[in-house]
Formats: sequence, C-alpha cells, structure tokens
Amino acid sequence: MTTIDPDIWTGNPADTDIETGTGTGVGAGSTTADDTDPLTDSGTAVSQAALNPVARLFRTLRERAVGVAADDHGMSTVEYALGTVAAAAFGALLYTVVTGGQITDALTDIIERALNTQ
Repeated sequence: MTTIDPDIWTGNPADTDIETGTGTGVGAGSTTADDTDPLTDSGTAVSQAALNPVARLFRTLRERAVGVAADDHGMSTVEYALGTVAAAAFGALLYTVVTGGQITDALTDIIERALNTQ
C-alpha cells in the first residue's frame, strides 16, 4: 500500500526558497547540483518555466492528486453493498413518486395541453 507523506498537505509552495531549497513549502530541502541548477526531489533538472509560482502551484496540486489517487484501490465489498442498497432505495422512492396520482395527473394534463394547442 502506498503511504502519503503528511508534509505534502501542510506545505505552501510559495514558502519555499527555490535558490536555497529551504522553507516549509513543497520541495523544501531539495538538493541542487551547484546552487544555480535547481533539481526536483527525483534528481532531474527543472526548466526555468517550472520556477514560475503558477507552475509550482500546478505541480504541487498534481503531486497531491497523484498521492491521493495512488492510495485508493477501489471500493470494498461493503462499499459496493451500501451503494447498491442506496441505489435501490432511491429507485423505489422515485418510482413511488412518479407513479403517484398527482404526478400522473400533472404529466397527463401537460401532455394534453401540449397536444391541444393551436
């Protein structure tokens, strides 16, 4: 099972100093090759466009979404059962409402008025 780093949710990407790699934001503490070539945590070079705050924000959101999605392996049997029961109950309620006298009369009246308009 994949574990999610809890610090990914608390860091603010704007709080990280890209030049020194210090701060509390996402990517804080990342290494650099020679202080002029920022690196990501995986060790690959980052383009100058990635230093843009908006680009960092989107990268952070993507990393968080991947972390959450990677941990979800689908619904369990209990969740399927509850979903099925809820769907059946909603279907029964909808059937009861639609086949009730007032709804049937209202729909019939609407159709008759539409057909009788000239």
